[in-house]
Amino acid sequence: MLSFWLHLLALTVYLGSLVVFWFFTLFPLSRLEAHETQVKFLVGRLRIYNPVQIGALGVLIITGAFQLTDLKEAHRALFTKEFGESLSLKLLLAFFVILFSTYQAMGVGHRFVRRSEAPDPVSPEELRSVTKRLQYLTVFILALTLVTVWVSIRI
Repeated sequence: MLSFWLHLLALTVYLGSLVVFWFFTLFPLSRLEAHETQVKFLVGRLRIYNPVQIGALGVLIITGAFQLTDLKEAHRALFTKEFGESLSLKLLLAFFVILFSTYQAMGVGHRFVRRSEAPDPVSPEELRSVTKRLQYLTVFILALTLVTVWVSIRI
């Protein structure tokens, strides 16, 4: 029972982090005029967002695995027959959520934070490119996560 509530809390934090990042980082970023201010603003927000997103995703994965083990134990021989197709789809979608979330946090966000600490300043083109990737990834991950939740509810 604790695992269910922890799973639900992690899902709420994960989805909330995506929405908050979109509305309180990516929208206001375009309103800032100075390039240096935009870089510092994005770096500051990414330093908070990346660990929260990845941490919530990690708790979500672990608690989901615990729940899956409990479900398998409860249904034993009928497990595959009753849940096989839906569960396979959910696990496939969850894999892509993990893949794209990790890419967003580590491949785009973390690299940008490290790049901003380099002696050379971040160019406006680099900032624009990173911002666009973060925008597209955030919307895509949010949609993919909502589809995964919908499939999970059907199980």
